[in-house]
Amino acid sequence: MLALGQIGQASEGLGQKVTTIGDWTIYRDSDAMTDVVTCLGIYQGRPAVQLTKDSIAISLNGRGGISSYKYRLDDTPPTELRLATDTEKDIGAVVFEGDDFNAIRSANRFRFQALTILDSVVDEDISLRTAQQALAYMSGPNCQKK
Repeated sequence: MLALGQIGQASEGLGQKVTTIGDWTIYRDSDAMTDVVTCLGIYQGRPAVQLTKDSIAISLNGRGGISSYKYRLDDTPPTELRLATDTEKDIGAVVFEGDDFNAIRSANRFRFQALTILDSVVDEDISLRTAQQALAYMSGPNCQKK
């Protein structure tokens, strides 16, 4: 459950707020067609940064779209510049999954820098110190079908 279209709408459409764990506010929602329950973490009340049990997403909707990006974990060197894929451009966001997500979730700090389609730079500096607790909650019974 990513709610990237909800940017600028505060918590509307994110589901029911169930708890706050450090910097992450957790919302619980269920799919109307399948009754599958999912949880979503919002970083410091900003829907542009969303955490699920399998991914972290950063939206640039309303901030100029996305052309390219790089990121840095803790004090390691930043990644090489990555050009946004057609899908990333279409949704206006980068969704980190798989190996990228596993590396991110193991870090304490996640810095993201994007060049927008409008040639502006967007920076995000995300503390991940409480992300592990948020992920554990989202993988637990509170975020399962009831």
